[in-house]
Amino acid sequence: MSVTPRPGLVALATAGSLLLLASAPASALAAGHVAKPKHVVAKPKHVKVVHFNAHGTVVSASGSTAVVMARTVLVQHKGVRHNVAITVTVAPGALKHTGHGRKVPTTAGLVVGNQVEVSGSEAGSGDTEVLTVTRAVQHAQVAHVFLGKVIAVNGTTIKVSKGAEASDDQDENDNGLHGFVVDVSKATITVDGAAGTLAVGQTVAILGEGDHDAVVAASVYAFTVAPTLLTGKISAVTGSQVTIGDEEDAVTVDLASTPLVINGNTGGALTSVAAGAKVVILGTTTAGVFTPSLAFIFNGADKHPVGHNHDD
Repeated sequence: MSVTPRPGLVALATAGSLLLLASAPASALAAGHVAKPKHVVAKPKHVKVVHFNAHGTVVSASGSTAVVMARTVLVQHKGVRHNVAITVTVAPGALKHTGHGRKVPTTAGLVVGNQVEVSGSEAGSGDTEVLTVTRAVQHAQVAHVFLGKVIAVNGTTIKVSKGAEASDDQDENDNGLHGFVVDVSKATITVDGAAGTLAVGQTVAILGEGDHDAVVAASVYAFTVAPTLLTGKISAVTGSQVTIGDEEDAVTVDLASTPLVINGNTGGALTSVAAGAKVVILGTTTAGVFTPSLAFIFNGADKHPVGHNHDD
């Protein structure tokens, strides 16, 4: 016998099923379906490297840090700076030097006074700027004496107007037309023969090295009253006397009791000097008589910065 369910019972059963489904907890519904965890791959951040390059003269070098009096500093997207002292961190392998197989500072081989070209990366700006050198190439520079007058003092940097008399540097006519910027942070400074402080208006003779108009000083001889200057090439040396110039323009000066600075080294002897050497003599003139007080002489052995030359 067949039984036909009544419509009301079917509807009730259906409604009951819906009520049971609705009253079931969410956890029970999810028990049969476990969501797969999403695999999120973090994209590496792209760090933009800013490059720089600079060239100038080595002021100091110790450990992994060097200071350079830079003629120019070019930082990518930030423009060019001129005649500024920069502090750089030298990365391992940036400078080719001796001492392989031993633990040596990364600045080993850098010579104070040498010209250097550096390049690498830059981070930060202003006081927080960090310059990391990944490549450095240096070239020997010869010692010179630069003449002029102090026109500005800014900490350990001074600006010097070019003197009326040329120094011993045969290329000076092309350099320093608007003055020299000089790093004096490591220099020995005398004023009128005694230890003193540099000031605007002083006449100075600066012993050191320069990349065009950016100079690193080893010694600064300052005078409150401008001294008389004799500059040129030595044409003859006779005993303690040197003759500067030729024929009718020749001037003979006796340097018997005059302190000598030969190739940047104090206390040299005239026996190491021959015709052809360049000379800068400072002194005073009274009643037409010139009395020398200091003489800078640069001969054929002037091939390196101050302190790395030899008299002979």
